[in-house]
Formats: sequence, structure tokens, C-alpha cells
Amino acid sequence: MAKQISNTPPVTLIRIREVVSMTGISKSQVYRLANMGAFPKPTRLTAQSVAWVKQEVQAWIDEKVQARDSAKGVA
Repeated sequence: MAKQISNTPPVTLIRIREVVSMTGISKSQVYRLANMGAFPKPTRLTAQSVAWVKQEVQAWIDEKVQARDSAKGVA
């Protein structure tokens, strides 16, 4: 059986500690924003654990930086 090679980059899952470290916002704020739809939703791994897609968290950070730069008139 031949292996299929995917062109999509691998998904990296990160736990809340790394999300907090990457964003600088508190654990409770991460969950609050996710519940409001203003932050990437976590992926359930087991009944008691979740993780976030690292690329989605980075995209959220990038959007914040872009919005800041746009507000300053910097392209």
C-alpha cells in the first residue's frame, strides 16, 4: 500500500501553559475569550484535557499585531 503525502503542514497542539506564555493573557481569560468566540477554541483530547492548535493561536496573535499596526496607519 502506497503512502499518500499531504501538502498540508502538520498540526501542532499546545496546552494551556504554552497558550498563556505565547499570548501573555491569563488562563481564565483564554477560556473566557474562547467561549465568546474571540479566541481559537480548544480541541478536546480526552474527557479531562484540551489543547489548542498552535497555528491558530499564532494567527490570533498576528491579527492583533496587524490591527495595532493598521490603527497607527502603518501597513
